Amino acid sequence: MSEKRKEKSEKNDFTLTFSRFSPFRSSTLHLFATFAPESSYEYRPMEYLFETEMEVRDYECDIEGIVNNANYLHYAEHTRHLFLRSIGVSFAELHRQGVDAVVARMALEYKAPLRCDDHFRSCLTLEKKGIRYIFHQDIFRSSDGALCWHGDITLVCLVDGKLATSSPYDEAFARFVK
Repeated sequence: MSEKRKEKSEKNDFTLTFSRFSPFRSSTLHLFATFAPESSYEYRPMEYLFETEMEVRDYECDIEGIVNNANYLHYAEHTRHLFLRSIGVSFAELHRQGVDAVVARMALEYKAPLRCDDHFRSCLTLEKKGIRYIFHQDIFRSSDGALCWHGDITLVCLVDGKLATSSPYDEAFARFVK
């Protein structure tokens, strides 16, 4: 297994690129994350397709008392699954039919921390580029409306284990994408 890491620090920004090749898959996984001081945040408001409320549980926090960064991925995935359910799509049923939507890329921005017992709003919108679906997701702290996390999560579909377009997803998302 080969591994490549790149770290860059400029003007209080930190960019981490992590690539890992898996011998079990024919592709490389890329994860991009950006950390920047709160004063540099510029947020572009969006019109969301779906929103849900959640609460931070104590076991999701690290020793510093803030949500461990991996948990934001759980929140984002749960939000996508709730969105699918809300439009009548069963992720599990499509899997049984041989259709799997899988994450191909994530671009993440951690903006402000969530802490134990914080309530937050998880929101998403969607666009389609070729065979890719890109979910733009934001998490806002309910108490003050602060943007805590932003992610651009790219999914592709595997049909019977092969990269392909998916009629069920295309039909379900048609009314939401341009």
